[in-house]
Amino acid sequence: MIENRWDRPSGKAVYVQVPFCPERCDYCAIPVTVSEGLLPDYLDALEYEVKRVRNAFRDESPVSVYIGGGSPTSIPQGSLDRLIALLAPFLEGAKEVTFESRPEALSDGILERLSRIGPGLRLSLGMEAIDGASLQALGRHSPVQDPITRLASLRQKTQASISMDFIITGDEFDLESFLGICRDLKASGLDHLSIYPLVIEEKTVLSLRKSQGKTKEDLEERAAENWRRCCDGLCAEGWVRYEVSNFARSDRDGCRHNIHVWRGGEFLGLGPGAHQTCGNVRSENVRSLLEYVRLSRGENRHPFAAREILSDKEVYYERLYTNLRLNTGLPLRWLRTGSDQESVRTILDEIVRNGYGTVDRTNEEVLVLSGEGLHLLDSIAERLLSASEDP
Repeated sequence: MIENRWDRPSGKAVYVQVPFCPERCDYCAIPVTVSEGLLPDYLDALEYEVKRVRNAFRDESPVSVYIGGGSPTSIPQGSLDRLIALLAPFLEGAKEVTFESRPEALSDGILERLSRIGPGLRLSLGMEAIDGASLQALGRHSPVQDPITRLASLRQKTQASISMDFIITGDEFDLESFLGICRDLKASGLDHLSIYPLVIEEKTVLSLRKSQGKTKEDLEERAAENWRRCCDGLCAEGWVRYEVSNFARSDRDGCRHNIHVWRGGEFLGLGPGAHQTCGNVRSENVRSLLEYVRLSRGENRHPFAAREILSDKEVYYERLYTNLRLNTGLPLRWLRTGSDQESVRTILDEIVRNGYGTVDRTNEEVLVLSGEGLHLLDSIAERLLSASEDP
């Protein structure tokens, strides 16, 4: 049977959290440690978890596997070899396998080992900034990596799809320089680009500095404005904005794993702090590495910190919101309007009239938000959801 592009995607994806990094940057709220001494215990615990969930793939391979962090490629080569070996039941047959990495961590030896995974390899480099001032604002202490030089070096050594992540900061951010580099990256064959505005999250060094009055009051507002201008600039340069913060060389170069999740597909989450959704059940693992190690031991124990069963209404609302994030848009038949049909039509007319989106009627009526509409995503989604009838 051919899958309708609006159906909930078939199959399951796998996300693996590797909570190790050479340093903790000031903006980072992810549960990571800089202590490699905990690696053996982590890998033992991950192996227990893999054994418990591998039966989910007895009859099929994962849609994708995403190994995030932290910086999975920064762990010692022997530990990386063991990580890849114990994830083998998932890696075999997966059409896409992503490894997150700090740009300086991809040594020739690491690249050679990763390249043996197969043709679906994807590398996601956390570049974060193009200049020392922005990197310093993020609290990262490693030297600035030139994106163009790094890409050229990788292209000589691997056939993997390559993505780069950047965090857009405040006053020190140079929009024209950044857009110029992204123009050169596209011309040099970069496959994918993710950009995010700097957000000060709780329990981070930046949050502490803010509470002490050591950051500018409008830091996040300035970063958000720079990010909006940057998104518009990237679209003008020919990058395909297929999701709010994600850009691809073409419609074929989007991240398969993330698209699967945004479309409402099921995914397993392994490792401390990892999330998963299977059917209407959503779970989150404990964030503490030590607690994860403790709970993972034993045949019938799971390292869950939280587990909830979503109602059909909650699942419907989530899918409606996440599909609005994508450039494939939202099928209007999902807006089950009943007595609110007139209200929904009014909202849609306002969206189109104000340039916040268009209704594509090529095969089916689909609402696709414009760049300006994506900047107003939350308010647009809230209005549409409030006017929609329960599924």
